[in-house]
Amino acid sequence: MAPAAPAPQLYPLLPLDRPLRRHGRRSLGLRHLDSGRGRDREGRLRLVYQTPRWEDFVALAVMEIRNYGASSVQVARRLRAMLENLMAGLPGSRVTVLEEELRLLDRAVERAFAEPAERARALTADYQGVGSYG
Repeated sequence: MAPAAPAPQLYPLLPLDRPLRRHGRRSLGLRHLDSGRGRDREGRLRLVYQTPRWEDFVALAVMEIRNYGASSVQVARRLRAMLENLMAGLPGSRVTVLEEELRLLDRAVERAFAEPAERARALTADYQGVGSYG
């Protein structure tokens, strides 16, 4: 039996993993986030500008989806899977903000699902959002 296609509300979550993982690895020796400094051809500093931090990227990717999607079992499961996967694959210095997002997701799910069985489903990570409840 082929796995079920993700529900339409999960489509925005599908492309978020790769850019977050890519940005999470930058400035750790692999590639740097934008430094916020512009230099001329001779290397002299000419411009300083504000750039987003890792926390900004995570908030941009997760906050609204969590706030508006946590009441959907599928969205909560998929978002949890993404956060847990990122936590497992990124260095410890990047994990703290992901752990906080996971705690916020847990609280949102607890508020959204009074029924213990549904809450347990929503608190289970699943990349498809609709996979096994086992």
